Amino acid sequence: MKTDFLDKFKRHVVVDGSIRTIYQYVFTVSGIALIFLDAKVWETGWVICFGFVLAGVGGLSGRAIALKIKPFEEPPYPPGWLDGKGKKNKNEKVNED
Repeated sequence: MKTDFLDKFKRHVVVDGSIRTIYQYVFTVSGIALIFLDAKVWETGWVICFGFVLAGVGGLSGRAIALKIKPFEEPPYPPGWLDGKGKKNKNEKVNED
């Protein structure tokens, strides 16, 4: 179930490793709208935080496209490659050359 949602999300929202431009605008505008609505109408406080997150995702994904960074791209290394990289035995000496 969880993988189905992520697959559908990637198919519709993510293209070429980045969020589509229309969704960037939607995230940014809806985040700003939530910030102003909560500040003037609802005055709850937690909606402002959610609005900042939405606006931040929209704005930062636009910068990622400008810098040609692909944050949602599949990793170039094979699955399981990072599993044993950080584990060291206590008796094993690190060679510092």
